[in-house]
Amino acid sequence: MITLILDGYNLIRRNDKQLMVKADKDMGRTQLLKALYAHYENKNCLVIVVFDALYSDNRVIEESTLGILKVIYTKFAQTADELIIELASKERSNAIVVSSDKGILKAVKQFGCGIMESDVFLNKLYFESRLNVDAFGKEDEVIKKSIHPDKKGPRKKKPKAERRALSKFSKI
Repeated sequence: MITLILDGYNLIRRNDKQLMVKADKDMGRTQLLKALYAHYENKNCLVIVVFDALYSDNRVIEESTLGILKVIYTKFAQTADELIIELASKERSNAIVVSSDKGILKAVKQFGCGIMESDVFLNKLYFESRLNVDAFGKEDEVIKKSIHPDKKGPRKKKPKAERRALSKFSKI
């Protein structure tokens, strides 16, 4: 089973599709978790969302689980980055880590984890949740064009690590 490890506040700050509200952290968390649960509830994967509780009084890591969705708040004096790297070291090649923090992505790459930028993940989440399919099973042309625009010229290959992460991601 593939495990998605997400940097929660990083995703909320990176959002530009109005999937989540940027201004209010509580509202942003709620909207993010609802969107993730709705999208992944019938998929064969585990989604772990890690939030910073760096400046709170938590002496232990707080976890809550709802089906395939696991929400983790770090303990006092621990950053989400540290916990994400720790989780990735346990999951190794079964994990895809989603963050825009270059330090995290560089560290988890050593463990053989797939990596994905937050912007790419949010675009995939946004488009897959909004994809319209008509009665004949054909995609709505407007949405199809926006996802796959007609391009001319040579194709530019993405880096190998990103291609591997995308291939793992497409299996869930």
